[in-house]
Amino acid sequence: MTTSLRWFRIMIQGSVVSVSMVVLLLAIQPGVGWLTFHLNKQLFDQMAGQAIWKELAIVAALLAGLKLVELVLAEGSRLVQTQLSLRIHNRLEHHLYSSIQPSSITQLETPAFNHDTTTLKNSLTQIEQSISSIIGLVQQTLMLGVYGYIIFTYSWLTALILLLFSLPLFWVELLSALRLEKYFHKVAQQQIESMLASDLILRPQALKETMIFGSQRYLLRRWSEAAEAVIRKTFSLKLGEFNLRSFAVIFQPIGFLLAQFIFFNKLVDHSITLGDYAALSAAAVTVFANMTQIAGNSRIFNQIPIATRNFKTFIAKYIGTPEKEHTAQPPSVQHIRLNRLTFTYPNAAAPALSDISLDLSDRDVVAIVGENGSGKSTLAKVLLGLHTVEPDMLYIQNHDINDMERQSWFRQVSVVNQDYMKYSFSVYENIALDHPSEEIRHKVRSLIEAYPMLVPAELHRELDTVLGNSLQGGRQLSGGQWQRIAIARALYKDSPYLLLDEATSELDPITELDLINRIITDRAGKTTVLVTHNLSVASMAKQIIVMHEGRIMERGSHQELLLSRGLYYEMWNKREQYEGDRVHEQSYVSGLV
Repeated sequence: MTTSLRWFRIMIQGSVVSVSMVVLLLAIQPGVGWLTFHLNKQLFDQMAGQAIWKELAIVAALLAGLKLVELVLAEGSRLVQTQLSLRIHNRLEHHLYSSIQPSSITQLETPAFNHDTTTLKNSLTQIEQSISSIIGLVQQTLMLGVYGYIIFTYSWLTALILLLFSLPLFWVELLSALRLEKYFHKVAQQQIESMLASDLILRPQALKETMIFGSQRYLLRRWSEAAEAVIRKTFSLKLGEFNLRSFAVIFQPIGFLLAQFIFFNKLVDHSITLGDYAALSAAAVTVFANMTQIAGNSRIFNQIPIATRNFKTFIAKYIGTPEKEHTAQPPSVQHIRLNRLTFTYPNAAAPALSDISLDLSDRDVVAIVGENGSGKSTLAKVLLGLHTVEPDMLYIQNHDINDMERQSWFRQVSVVNQDYMKYSFSVYENIALDHPSEEIRHKVRSLIEAYPMLVPAELHRELDTVLGNSLQGGRQLSGGQWQRIAIARALYKDSPYLLLDEATSELDPITELDLINRIITDRAGKTTVLVTHNLSVASMAKQIIVMHEGRIMERGSHQELLLSRGLYYEMWNKREQYEGDRVHEQSYVSGLV
């Protein structure tokens, strides 16, 4: 359970020395404040009496020295707080990123995920500032204790007045914390729009289309509108805080005026000296300043519970927490079964998949074909276990996937997605997705020796070369070359179950067919699923599944489907026609028979 105390432990982890230095600096400051008060009192008393310039100069020099000590302490504290802030930022990001271990992508592929992620980051930024707030709170509380005690020893009524007339500031900070939370939710969408527009303006891949289509002015307008919306909402927030604080700060001058009446009355009655009066007046100003800063820093006690709630809600919604112990962990993939599966994307009006029943066993080579939007890729992701499905619909080795520890399943599958990743890593790291130890280097080199076409020839001896144009010195690849790297990554894992989702769409036809044939041959005895528009690739599969509007319309081998003269037959016939090599239907089918 992520409590405020746990957030504090997360933030200070690895920063014991810095925290100790802060504590030391804070311990010195009350003593400096106490000395400053008494030296001020002594200075004014000497000025009101028989002034001895030498003594006045000594007191003034001591006050100057104390002021110098205050400045050094303030700068030292600022330096240590800067170091703490950097470490805290790192620790909070590490905690967030290490918590992102989803078992399903169903909720992640939604606009709500981006919105809630932005809101959560805004909330965590407030927690990041909490250490500075806590340090400031402790510092100001110590100073308040010193000056408050001094005033209390002269007049308990004055101390009470100063306290009571500062309380409205705490009410303002409570309201401000609640307003800030609402602001984060309101501004998140515009922040995302602004970020996306700026990315399109600056990203090299987008600049190519920007140059050709002349869309720079339009993109700049989109960015400006989103940025202006953020500015308006931020200003509205600050204006509301200004109005609240303007009302609250009225009480402090009234309280200070009442304190002055009490001090002046004591001065007239000779209960205090002129030095007491001057020092007490300065102390009252300091108390009000301390109370103002304490009220501001106390906002963190409202913000931490809000951020904690947001974090827990985010994890529960998108990452999930195990409600029961998952004991089913099949040792290997031998059988996958879909039982009348229906799947609907979040907020979608109609199912993406309907009434799908399917059996896959080891050694199967299965192709999934169909027109765009037919549900091919969705079915492939369901088979990978990436989507959340209802119980009794997806079985792995006769175990309902909802009863399995999902990571144990992921360890047995590999994939090349349509939207494969292009990592700004070395060739070794792109393929292994791990630090390239000597063992990993040897394994990557062996893979490249078996599949030399997957890595550009000029990089075979330079596998430490960083790929992409994000980092200086990086080597950019073509789309087809990047896709081959993604295929190498999938083959490197050498999993019992491999899904290739349009994995060769950017390769030339001859290379594509040769590579798929090689993969199928090398993976004999393992399950390989091909999602493809290329019917020549699909024809290599033992079983072909034909999708249409989220349903399986046909299934069978290439020859069986041609003989049935259904949807697959029409697709194949059109392909032959477009390639200029169509064979007459009757003679073709009779030839198959």
